[in-house]
Amino acid sequence: MVWCGVYVVRVFNPCGVMVYDSTDGIVGEYLTLLQLDAGVYTFGVNSDDGFRATIGANYNDILAQEVGVFEGGRGAGNTQFTFYISEAGLYPYRVLWYAGGGGASIEIFSLVDGERVLINDPDVEGAIKAYTPKGATVDEQITERDATTGRAAVVSITPAPGERRVESSSPIEVVVNNGSASTVDQSSVKLTLNGEDVAADVSRSGDIVTISYTGGLAAEANTATVSFKESNGIERSAEWSFEVKVTKPGAAAGTLTNGLIGHWPLDEGDGTTAANAAGGADAELYDGVEWIDDPERGMVLSFDGVDGYADAGAETIPQMTQDNDFTWSVWINQGSGNGPNNVVLGNRYSPGGGDFAPREFIKYTPTQFEFHRDGGGQNCDYDDLANSEGQCRDGWRRYQVYRRRRSVTRLATSFSKASLWALFGE
Repeated sequence: MVWCGVYVVRVFNPCGVMVYDSTDGIVGEYLTLLQLDAGVYTFGVNSDDGFRATIGANYNDILAQEVGVFEGGRGAGNTQFTFYISEAGLYPYRVLWYAGGGGASIEIFSLVDGERVLINDPDVEGAIKAYTPKGATVDEQITERDATTGRAAVVSITPAPGERRVESSSPIEVVVNNGSASTVDQSSVKLTLNGEDVAADVSRSGDIVTISYTGGLAAEANTATVSFKESNGIERSAEWSFEVKVTKPGAAAGTLTNGLIGHWPLDEGDGTTAANAAGGADAELYDGVEWIDDPERGMVLSFDGVDGYADAGAETIPQMTQDNDFTWSVWINQGSGNGPNNVVLGNRYSPGGGDFAPREFIKYTPTQFEFHRDGGGQNCDYDDLANSEGQCRDGWRRYQVYRRRRSVTRLATSFSKASLWALFGE
């Protein structure tokens, strides 16, 4: 922690702290108690680079209310934010600050009669007063926070707010750290899931109180609420949401999983990775790829047709030899205007980056399905996918290829969900 005294909040380099003669890649936090009357306040932070400002029951409470934030890099710049205080009192205020590279600075202020005034500035009438938390180290560098309000603080929640692809068997768990000024009244704890009360287990070990539920989660968007009363009579509550991953039809039933090496459901909705539900390599997304929530097919990937691609690893789909059996299935909504040799889906190259020896692979292009065996091509021409006969009303077609006993069959059908399968039989 970097603490620069009771009212010194204008910091460059901050407070002279140097990390290996550099201010690159440093983080500091600024903790104080603000004396605030009831009313509306406009605060601000001038930072190089980012910051997050919160007001909460305790400095380590993850449920503290975020009142201001700037995420990213910038030269010294202002971010102002307005909030309302309903009752006069001392409010724990925390500003987390970080500097990536280049300059490093932070200034914490409020607006007084429309002018920027540093917090606790002794020379300006109307400046917000700030106080050092009792027992906190000042005028000295320390690496661990020792400032506290003494209030019970929520220090962990799982599944995390906004988390996706949560297992249906995962527990809900809320961990509270009791303080010297207040503790959790364990008899007051209540937990709800999707609006229904659930039986929560409440246990304590030392100062740690754990609230948990292990009754299973619905495969959908879930909303949980936890509430409890502190020993000082203050009631606390929090609500958060998360998504439990849905098992796709057939993904875990019958013989479909025998030999399954790749299933990318494409249900993440964001990020640069499409998970492989079969347990193999995930697909990494590069360049012009974005997630699209298709009204008919659900979450899908959209490629820009220039340099966007998804790499599931060359070893995920092995070489297609003359002796092995395999099945592929993929949903495609192909726009017109793509070149005939663009790869829509395939395992064109070996793990080393060159041709398989002999050259044996499968790939879809906008105009052909290509199956090369023993160095020779066995291409199957078809119309551009965007114009092919039987194209679904919404532009989607399901393409399946399977090989059994030295024969290859290609099917084009319609179905109900965008996904990609790769099956490799023994």
